[in-house]
Amino acid sequence: NFCAFHSQNTMKRKNEDSSSNPSTTDTSSNEPPTKKFKFLSKDKYTRFPIRTRAHANPLSDEATQYPESPLGVDWNSMYPTLASKLSETPRASILDVGCAYAGLLCSLSPLHPDKIMLGMEIRPRVVEYSQHRIQELREQSEQDVKNGALMVDHSDSTLALPGHNIWVIRCNVMKNLVNFIQKAQLERIFFCYPDPHWKKKKHRRRIISETLLSEYAYCLKKGGLIYAVSDVKELGDWMRDKLEKHPSFEALSSEEMDRDPYAQYVKDSSEDAVRSQKQKRDKHLCIFRRL
Repeated sequence: NFCAFHSQNTMKRKNEDSSSNPSTTDTSSNEPPTKKFKFLSKDKYTRFPIRTRAHANPLSDEATQYPESPLGVDWNSMYPTLASKLSETPRASILDVGCAYAGLLCSLSPLHPDKIMLGMEIRPRVVEYSQHRIQELREQSEQDVKNGALMVDHSDSTLALPGHNIWVIRCNVMKNLVNFIQKAQLERIFFCYPDPHWKKKKHRRRIISETLLSEYAYCLKKGGLIYAVSDVKELGDWMRDKLEKHPSFEALSSEEMDRDPYAQYVKDSSEDAVRSQKQKRDKHLCIFRRL
């Protein structure tokens, strides 16, 4: 009958899909991935470099690997070149939460070679892609040095080649941030165009909230900065309101924001920022200082 025929065809298609599209590697590890992506030119992109879900539920019980404490984080495997040059472990001082395809990190890497930056992303396919992108940036910068296209200051061991001071890992920040980051470890935290979670019953999934801000304050040094930007005015107002009401933060003045060397890149460098620019949407940025 029709139902049996439809069921058989459905199973056949699933088997064909599974054989032609093997599952992706486990990106919860910090080790460099081995699978190669085909980096398409931008005119072939639909919306982002790879096809994947636009969002993920941070409150789901999906199993992810994380250390018991920040002491168990293998920073040396994330930044092997810096680990071989520095006398101490190369820990990140700048964090990009929900970094997506690492567009902001790749833009900042050559501009701030003395800073170690880490991106955290919940979607495994996106993490895998970003790690490959950073690997290619590292290989390209090394080749540029050999060809003489990139000059290196060998007198300062803290300066990294483009790509060597950034990395991306899979992490559910709402649940496991303090498993990776120590107290007062960070100088800056970026929140670029987070999921607005429109429905009121889903507002508890928003990445800026009273409870989470206390965790971010724990991870930030005194005087450290939080950057939050969105092209959704309602969400931009929400994030500003939550930060203003939290006792651990104070807003930067407009003059301080204009002088900040990271503000413009936070607004314009990520893939979401580029999409927002093409759609001519307003961008709502706020920067707050840790007290």
